[in-house]
Amino acid sequence: MNGMNRPDISAEDLALYAMHLLSDEDRFAVEQFLATSSEARQELATIRGDLASFAMGVEMHSPPTLARQRLMKEVAREKKAVPFAGFEPAEAAAHISSQSEPETQFLRSYQQAEDHHVAEHRGWFGVIFPWVGWVAAAGLTFYAIFVTHDRDQLQARVRRQATELSIANESAERARLVMDTLTAASTQKFVLTKVDVKPPATGRVAYLPERGSLLFQGANLDPLPDAKTYELWLIPAGDGAKPIAAGTFKPDRQGFAQIMLPDMPKGLTVSKFGVTVEDDGGAEEPTMPIVMIGQ
Repeated sequence: MNGMNRPDISAEDLALYAMHLLSDEDRFAVEQFLATSSEARQELATIRGDLASFAMGVEMHSPPTLARQRLMKEVAREKKAVPFAGFEPAEAAAHISSQSEPETQFLRSYQQAEDHHVAEHRGWFGVIFPWVGWVAAAGLTFYAIFVTHDRDQLQARVRRQATELSIANESAERARLVMDTLTAASTQKFVLTKVDVKPPATGRVAYLPERGSLLFQGANLDPLPDAKTYELWLIPAGDGAKPIAAGTFKPDRQGFAQIMLPDMPKGLTVSKFGVTVEDDGGAEEPTMPIVMIGQ
């Protein structure tokens, strides 16, 4: 394993550890190393993924050559029960039958203990190992479902936040334009009043020529008949300049009204603003008299 700091623990050790074929001492050493090495943990995860692939019927990555050799040696050592040193199995049976009764019982007990030891290892390995793949496969399936669900939620959240950000940007741009119109040094401000009214009707206009942005607020305005509306006019400077409609409005019960950012030409030099009373929908030219005027 490139980059790992324990030369005595290799990829082959991790492969045997994943298959539960190490001795207690070796297993403990591997677990201590795993606790300190992220690369070793990643290597172990890859090996366990191979075991899961095997259980699901997918072609498994070939294990390291040395690990395969050690595995075969471990299996051979566990499964080959040699009854007695220097005897073949048939010779051992004949040897047992030729002994005295006490000796025969001792030899048979030894043989049974060996057989039981082999059976225990075979039974444990035969039962546990097939389940290792299925458990790992089930875990990977659950993980895939969880990741897919989490990814869908994340994508929905990103789309929602993108929409909210777009709305916020539009609102921020509109707020900046309102602030610029109110505070820019080149903004022209007008106060419109109506004579002989207590309290007097007033209209305030803020106009930013280079942006063509306009804000109007009226206060204490007289109510109008249902079919009538007030209309604001921008009167450019210069002889013969025609008034430009800047929007219609109707006051509420308190006499308050406003116009915010109507479509207006840019770069105009304004002489004054005026207000007339028009039919609903407004007019193309102001209808006399002008009821409010300011410059």
